Amino acid sequence: MKRIPILVNLIEMIFLAIVVEVYYPILSKRTSSPLGDKIIGKAIQINRKTKDRRWKNKNR
Repeated sequence: MKRIPILVNLIEMIFLAIVVEVYYPILSKRTSSPLGDKIIGKAIQINRKTKDRRWKNKNR
């Protein structure tokens, strides 16, 4: 069961890299973009969820 958090971290890193790749070109073209904001919002949401899960598991 020790390998699963590493896997989650890897997936998270890849996802965040993709988000950065998608978000920053949009950011450089226009300062506000609904699509970019939506993607970033989703990424932050997912990140919070995984952090919460880790925190809960630690305190069990």
